Amino acid sequence: MAPAFGRRTYYINSPYGDTGMCTPEPLNLETWPRRDHFLLFRSYQDPFFDLSVRLSAGPLRQVARARGHSLFGVVMHAFSCSMNAREPMRLRTDGNVVERWPTVHPGWTTLARDGSFRFAYGRHVTDLEDFLEMTKAATAAARVMKGLPHAFARRDLFYASCLPWLDVISIRPDRSGLPADSTPRLLWGRVVGDEDGDAFGLTLTVHHGLVDGLHAARFLQDVQRRLRDYSGVEPAHPELP
Repeated sequence: MAPAFGRRTYYINSPYGDTGMCTPEPLNLETWPRRDHFLLFRSYQDPFFDLSVRLSAGPLRQVARARGHSLFGVVMHAFSCSMNAREPMRLRTDGNVVERWPTVHPGWTTLARDGSFRFAYGRHVTDLEDFLEMTKAATAAARVMKGLPHAFARRDLFYASCLPWLDVISIRPDRSGLPADSTPRLLWGRVVGDEDGDAFGLTLTVHHGLVDGLHAARFLQDVQRRLRDYSGVEPAHPELP
């Protein structure tokens, strides 16, 4: 299925999208500074770690409503831009080779008509309006699909899920246990009001052979900065080194 938006064409719910599975760059482990870290953590039965935080986003809901934007789409756009801005978040491994992808793309869950979930697959789009159109079309297409096609069909993705019914504090996302699955995962809950505007709980899950705590913290700070920029408020904390 390939809905056209203006001069762009998005291939919705194809395992290859319109990226053609762009070729990743294999890293030279002999010269990679994180070689020893990777060799250590790849031997773990579960090499992932989870980091749960609460992001402060300013008047996010109010601004999104005023602009006619999907709150889900705005948050996903911040995730996608931050994933692509941070090199460690674009690294993937099959357990032996480490690859750097030039671009990674969003995959997310959505509810089907029968109340079960489906996987939706999109592509990274820098422009917010285009991203929102893409997300809306991909979600609609996924909701009417049968089953869960294309699961683990590609490595240039990150996975995201939202539980809008709950104010999530912390959660442990599922792991596949597959050696070739090093995909980052994001799970967040209902956006609620706080003293600074809006906030929500978010859990990031990453492969420790590829990403350390500092990398994860930089990514999460980048997501928060983008959401606060969208809401028109200053960053909540000084930039990490």
